[in-house]
Amino acid sequence: MSPLTFVFVKYSKAEFLLTAKSATAKSSKSATEKFETSKSAFETEKSAFETEKSSFETEKSAKSATSKSAFETSKSAFETSKSSKSSTKKTEKSETAKELNENKMQILIKTFFIITSFVCKKIY
Repeated sequence: MSPLTFVFVKYSKAEFLLTAKSATAKSSKSATEKFETSKSAFETEKSAFETEKSSFETEKSAKSATSKSAFETSKSAFETSKSSKSSTKKTEKSETAKELNENKMQILIKTFFIITSFVCKKIY
């Protein structure tokens, strides 16, 4: 091998190694950049998820409070209605009892007059 060929081969090897190292460095840098980009995208997605989760929890809490309030209002209205109906039934029963007593009295009075008139007719 001639000295010139030897130098050329050495130079070519060195250039090849340098080019390979440069390509590897560029590839590594590109991979690092891709990783950083992916990591940043992941962090953004994670933050968006946390925000969405927080929003969901807040909405769930608000709905729960609203539902509970609506339930309490409905329960209160039901209790009032139940009490009102009970009171109305008692009043109706009381009125019905009064009417029955009045009817009984009228029947007794009529019976008394009928018997009295019958007795009077027998006597006279």
